[in-house]
Amino acid sequence: MVRLLRPPALEKLKKRKYFPERRRAIRLRRSHLTDESEAKNFDIKIADSREELSKAFSLIHNVYVSLGLMDPHPSGMRIDIFNALPQTKTFIARYKGEVAGTATLIFDSPLGLPSDEIYKEELDELRAEGRKLSEGSGLALSSDFRKGNLFMYVYKIVFAYAQYANVDDICIAINPKHSQFYEEILLFEPIGELKYYPKVKGAPAILERIDLRTVDEKFRETYSMQEFDCDLYTFFFTAHKGNPVEWSKKYPLNGMIMTPKDLHYFFTEKTDIFKQASEQVMAYIRSCYPNYHFQEILN
Repeated sequence: MVRLLRPPALEKLKKRKYFPERRRAIRLRRSHLTDESEAKNFDIKIADSREELSKAFSLIHNVYVSLGLMDPHPSGMRIDIFNALPQTKTFIARYKGEVAGTATLIFDSPLGLPSDEIYKEELDELRAEGRKLSEGSGLALSSDFRKGNLFMYVYKIVFAYAQYANVDDICIAINPKHSQFYEEILLFEPIGELKYYPKVKGAPAILERIDLRTVDEKFRETYSMQEFDCDLYTFFFTAHKGNPVEWSKKYPLNGMIMTPKDLHYFFTEKTDIFKQASEQVMAYIRSCYPNYHFQEILN
């Protein structure tokens, strides 16, 4: 049974324009999206093998094809140049040996971020303020788990990892139909106007970001009120508050570094990403792997 807000608390929420969040929070609770018992069925981790990356890229491919966001690729995987960067992290949720969910966190670099394709001006404004940016990308859930709380746990670990890596912002380019959830529940804010994204077959997109410098206070102010039935402050601010030594063992900042054979497999054998990349882009890729012989990787 949902406990009703006392009148003073209700007025407080209305004044802060958080009343929609109240409704959504109740729905989160009813849907068990913060129920940890379901999360125990999954092993959520950074992909650290070619097999795990392949399964993650295949899941993204299949979901994007089913949504009309891309045409099928002969490799059966969705990969881009940012996946070649050693600092990029692909998170997976494993269920009985299979990848049931995945999301990728990309850190700003000389290659920029994926959303620079249509939102470079907006991202450059953040960079001009000296902010360290990251972008969440490649979110995909198996159809068997889209109605559960898997999304919340995948996002939770991406969110915590971004904080652990000391970035200032997580940026996302999302379909406008999802903006209400990201803004009202996850407390993102829009920073870019509606545009159409060639990378996903011209689908509409809005650029949003969450400020990690202020997010702790924002979540505490919004969700730690006693009147809330769903305390997302506690939910999101536990994964990275533990022992930093234990955290670094499971989620090392370096993560998996692709071997020359991995790079050849994903970017030469299965796709032509390296072949299509500009000389400038490849020069940066080479600088990330100074001890690799790229002539062998590219052939």
